[in-house]
This record gives sequence, structure tokens and C-alpha cells, in this order.
Amino acid sequence: MGYGGFTIGITGGWNRLVHPTFTLLIGGGSVNYFYADHPNYHYHESVISDEFFVLEPSLGIEMNITTFMRTELSAGYRMVSGVQMYHLDNNDIGGPTGGILFKFGKF
Repeated sequence: MGYGGFTIGITGGWNRLVHPTFTLLIGGGSVNYFYADHPNYHYHESVISDEFFVLEPSLGIEMNITTFMRTELSAGYRMVSGVQMYHLDNNDIGGPTGGILFKFGKF
């Protein structure tokens, strides 16, 4: 599985040591799985794939480490639409997310 898209975010109180963030990812992706046509012959693999739309809002707590570095802990939820595969649907791909981010730049 892979996905990507456009990300927008809001940072509240960015000049304080610790401050909240909100991020929204809007994009798309695809999911694939492979299966062997015959259990003893792995070189005859078949691929099933599907594309999907993804919307992933997240909330975070960001901390200013230095004048050029910040770190963030975030939690969100990945919402997916468009997966219609045998034994795999939107609920299998979507769900809770979490992250640890390191941001570098001039803030």
C-alpha cells in the first residue's frame, strides 16, 4: 500500500515552547497484493490492485527545540474510500494513525 497527497496545516501559538497543530492530508493511493497461482511455483505470481481516495486529519503537540528545529507527536485517523477487493475493504486500510515528526527550517 502507498498513498500521498496535499497536506495543509495550522499551528497555534507557534512562538510558545509547546503548542498545538492540526494537519489535513487529502490525496490518493493504491493497494496491491500478490498471490501464487500454484503453491510450489512462486514465479507465477498474480497481482490484484485497487486505487483509493484518502482523507487524514490529525492533531499534534509540537515543541520548539531550537530556533531551526521542532518536534511533534501526532495522532489522527485515515479515512479511505474506493477499496473493493476480495477480503479487503475501506475499513481494512483506514484507521488510527500516529507519528513522530522532526521539522527543520527557519520558523
